[in-house]
Amino acid sequence: MNGVDGLAAAVEKAVRNRQTGNARRGVIHGNLVHIGSRAYPFSVVVDCQTEDGCSVWVQLTKNGQAVIVGV
Repeated sequence: MNGVDGLAAAVEKAVRNRQTGNARRGVIHGNLVHIGSRAYPFSVVVDCQTEDGCSVWVQLTKNGQAVIVGV
């Protein structure tokens, strides 16, 4: 999921699942986004830095993946 098409797909999925207000703040460490005491694998739908220590906004999917939707 990259670029505008990826963002559109993520937003459509969030709207379909009624999760638009559930974005959470997380911090990237390696290949995972840490939110509180939990860690999730992630994919990116916006052009942003995904280096260690970066703070990001994510939507969590039902299968336990974090989708980065902003910084």
